[in-house]
Amino acid sequence: MNWKEIFKIREELENLVIKFLESNDIKRAYVGIISKNILPEYYTPYYKLDKYYLLTSPELYLKKLIGIEKESFFSIGKVFRRENDLNTGIHLPEFEMVEYYKIGYNLDQFIHLTYELLKNVLEHFYIKKGILFYTWRELFNQIGIDLDLFAEKNRIDLVKKRDYLEENDNLSEIFYKIFYNEIYPTFKNKIVFVKNYPYFERALSKLNKNTNEALRFEVFWNQIEIINGYEEIDDCNELKTLLLEYNLKVSEPIEIDDEFIKLSTSVGLYSGASLGMDRLLKLILKETKDIDLDIKKLTFIDI
Repeated sequence: MNWKEIFKIREELENLVIKFLESNDIKRAYVGIISKNILPEYYTPYYKLDKYYLLTSPELYLKKLIGIEKESFFSIGKVFRRENDLNTGIHLPEFEMVEYYKIGYNLDQFIHLTYELLKNVLEHFYIKKGILFYTWRELFNQIGIDLDLFAEKNRIDLVKKRDYLEENDNLSEIFYKIFYNEIYPTFKNKIVFVKNYPYFERALSKLNKNTNEALRFEVFWNQIEIINGYEEIDDCNELKTLLLEYNLKVSEPIEIDDEFIKLSTSVGLYSGASLGMDRLLKLILKETKDIDLDIKKLTFIDI
């Protein structure tokens, strides 16, 4: 398969996603790739160019737009992560992201919308693959661990349960080490939706007031995370407190965008997600053309 064929499939995939989102009353928005401000998400390394930032996602712009227009929007475009500079290898320094939001949808409704999007893609490319749904609690129960034990007072006891855990591991490190060692291998050759994260992995998602679980989900295809989304916070004080907390963890404090806080929490109920188009293309090529294409070859950047 030559590059022309790959680019043709990529264009076909992009058009398919756009058509699906627009058919669900989600309008396309066009946003830039630089900003004078970003969100202080300490878990997302960023590039800074003098007084400007390269966007790690279009979230800042899209949520402001949604707050002004009170309509659902999506965008497709390049985003940038500094992770490869930091030797994490989770993302490319530049990749294409689809970010989409739906007003009036709670987490489960939005997961169903995302399922329909993914099913549409599978059917279009004649890929026969079942889709599984779990909660994190269900997955950890399968390996004999109760997620309720993930509290600071139980941290040392959790560390003692697994030889590969270290005494200074925090709750997040314990969670992901257990996941990658014992749960992640079971995702091979499967498409898996996983929802309801522990509270310390909430990112910017709303918390379930009854269970204290984060209303967040991810989708994995053959062990590759392709979608990350959540039900959005609708309380301005809660969001500001969270951003101030995250700002303490970044290497260089970022100015809190009060306009973003006001607009993004003024919508009421809504949910959103980001989809990695480069990863999705790679998986489609693997399934349909038996090409195990290196994800790094899907970009013009020399890594």
